[in-house]
Amino acid sequence: MATSTGYGREKRAPVAGRRGSERARVDVVRAGAATRARGREDSEWTFVKRTRDGIELRSRPAPASAGARPGVREILATCVLEDVDRESMWGAVCDLERYDEFVPYVVASEVAARRGRKTWSRADVRAPVAGDRSYAIVIEETSVGDAGVNAATWRTTREHEGALKPGHRRMRANCGSWELRDGPGGKGTAVRYTLITDPGRGVPRWLLTQTPKTVPDVIRAFRTRALSGEWRAAATSKARGGAWNWDAARARAHRRRGLGETRVDIVRAARDVGVRGENDTFVRIHRFRH
Repeated sequence: MATSTGYGREKRAPVAGRRGSERARVDVVRAGAATRARGREDSEWTFVKRTRDGIELRSRPAPASAGARPGVREILATCVLEDVDRESMWGAVCDLERYDEFVPYVVASEVAARRGRKTWSRADVRAPVAGDRSYAIVIEETSVGDAGVNAATWRTTREHEGALKPGHRRMRANCGSWELRDGPGGKGTAVRYTLITDPGRGVPRWLLTQTPKTVPDVIRAFRTRALSGEWRAAATSKARGGAWNWDAARARAHRRRGLGETRVDIVRAARDVGVRGENDTFVRIHRFRH
């Protein structure tokens, strides 16, 4: 028996008996050690600010291993989202193929490959000052299920980066991490998010030293996505082995409402229309909230 663990990976169900108990204890011990190490590491960060909705920002110089230029800061954002459970928040984080629907500045996103605990993803972004950029990242899931932790790290990669679109430039660095735990008293979700970005050529060096104002917006976007439940449609499709078939959705949307060619138009038009994905697997277009 296998259970979905996000990013398209599957995990064996816990082994019953002594062997399973020992494995669970090892996971808990590892999670505890990681928490203690992170506590020591967090003392290295410089406080930046706390937003009105409780998102606390810190920064420090980005490590050389990130591949960013000197002056780039690594950002740490922490908060407790009292109205979002950990499963829903993690579901939104893992909805990689649809980041362009809700993540700020992302205009295209897709999964290029999956292998074991790793997922290769690429995306196009349109950001202020930086303009049109493209990046490819490799994500490694580090969740410890028995300890109640969902986590992943990512870094820039040349693997599966694909062809560069006209007018786009490659980002020099895009590295970061997510860590989600149950909130105090088991309510809500405690979020720890880190990010290092260097857009690369064409961006003034002085801008690299600034704390990205978009980081709180990113967390808010994932919270909204988690609360909406939109991520469940993609998770159900993956579990059934299906795929989003946008060509079919477009054709049926045009017949039904005659709207435009944009992704949002298609989703709106086909929100109640069932389309068949690869291998004739039934996939329901998610409900778009106006």
